[in-house]
Amino acid sequence: MKSTQNNRDRENIFIGNGEMAGLMRSFDWSQTSLAAVETWSQSLKTTLNILLTSGHPMLLFWGEDLIQFYNDAFRPSLGADRHPQGLGCKAKEFWHHAWHIVGKQIDTVMTQGKFVWNEDYLVPIVRNGNLEEVYWTYSYSPVRDDSGNIKGVLVVCTETTKRVISERQLKTQRELATQVIGVKSVEQACEVSAGTLANNPDDVPFALLYVLDENQTSAQQSHRGNESPHDGAK
Repeated sequence: MKSTQNNRDRENIFIGNGEMAGLMRSFDWSQTSLAAVETWSQSLKTTLNILLTSGHPMLLFWGEDLIQFYNDAFRPSLGADRHPQGLGCKAKEFWHHAWHIVGKQIDTVMTQGKFVWNEDYLVPIVRNGNLEEVYWTYSYSPVRDDSGNIKGVLVVCTETTKRVISERQLKTQRELATQVIGVKSVEQACEVSAGTLANNPDDVPFALLYVLDENQTSAQQSHRGNESPHDGAK
């Protein structure tokens, strides 16, 4: 009878038929610092209701250890190898590679009750086995418990990586096309092009420009663009 009641309680907290609702219902929360679900505050339960029924990517960090919850909409941003391992983790451990960026922001929310907003902000994350350049528009908002104390951070976010990188690359292509207009020589065109490429080291970390001879049988290096000893040519 008690088991049946516990299942009903979990269904009322982790509502919906989504993947994350099911995973949260089956998760053994008593093994985390949050303790058994039956002890949770109404504030935490209500916030989870909001998270699980939203179609917008969301995370929730709760408690002293900032235990992590996330919804179905956020799940794709974790890649193929970070899910479902991210559920129930301590935020500082799970996001250790980006904690030097987000840790101070989260601390501001928890200690001062101030929200944080960032637009197209670079927060690299590890996914699919690599540390990736990832951009986000996101907010961190304080969440209070039943006593009015700040107990968690609600993260509402949108990944903007594809747009940011696409716009950056398009800008470089546009500059390459326009800045060579009116140049008087091949040498000058190479010089201008190398300077343009140097302005975008994120997409073009290394570049060499070669000029073909009149017979197009040999090439001579004209300019060296961006160069990093750790990056290959793009």
